[in-house]
Amino acid sequence: MRINPFIMPALTVTLMFGTVFGAQAFGLWSTSGRDSTALDALTPAAVKGWMTLQQVSDGIPIPLNELYPLMNIPADIPPATALKDLEAVVPGFEVSTLRTRLSAWLVGATPAEATAVLPAEVPAMATARPPESSPTARTTPTPEALSPTATHLPEPLGGGAQGSGDGQGQIAACTIRGRMTLAEVSADCAIAPDVLLAALHLPAGTALETAIKDLANQGLVADVQTIQIAVATLQAVP
Repeated sequence: MRINPFIMPALTVTLMFGTVFGAQAFGLWSTSGRDSTALDALTPAAVKGWMTLQQVSDGIPIPLNELYPLMNIPADIPPATALKDLEAVVPGFEVSTLRTRLSAWLVGATPAEATAVLPAEVPAMATARPPESSPTARTTPTPEALSPTATHLPEPLGGGAQGSGDGQGQIAACTIRGRMTLAEVSADCAIAPDVLLAALHLPAGTALETAIKDLANQGLVADVQTIQIAVATLQAVP
């Protein structure tokens, strides 16, 4: 019996494309960097053009009211806008420039200061950062430097009556970031969990392992600044 010479090549091509399309359908094959980028541990160098402003805000994390001024983004642009789409509507916007300014912001620069930072200056700024600082707990500039209308966050005065510890080593409320959990805020800011939940108007049974950004996404709190203000108020109680 003679075998058609076109059968084997056709079968080979079918198997090859079938494997590729099947792997893509089950999420085992990706031709973009989207699946390989961990948005919950985002660094400035990993910011990509396909990411939205909201994803950058949640991943770094950086509040939207500080992210927008970094690149002079108009306030009416939705957070769901992809970075690559901003290049056509925001003069001078480039993802590479955003990465540089995010790096400067993480080491303590205000949005206004970050816009003047050159790529070569970022490493020098990083070496000047205190050893205990980190991308998620950077030294935050004074509210007056951020905006004339920014809400003032009082500095902690010691181990307040509302706290769970003696106040030694507690972090300032302004260093709280969206990636932190309620348990971390309670421990680091020396505030009893039940007092913290009550101040945030959260149910007593709220899981302390819940991240602040998840609470905001669920609409249980307005934003990170809401928690910063509540914690600062508790810390300021003599």
